[in-house]
Amino acid sequence: MAAFEDAGRQLARLTKGGHLKRGLRAVLAHHAIFAFNRNNTPVGSASRALGRFTGTPACW
Repeated sequence: MAAFEDAGRQLARLTKGGHLKRGLRAVLAHHAIFAFNRNNTPVGSASRALGRFTGTPACW
């Protein structure tokens, strides 16, 4: 858990300093999609899960 907290602090520092080119939402979405693909999650299930996370309806 400490590693995640440290990573979050580093991301916040980089964001405040203007060193990140992509927003946090884009980075988190990329990681979530990677995790779903890695676990072989069906597209519909992944879409519904991301929809609940982001508050948007499922695309598939």
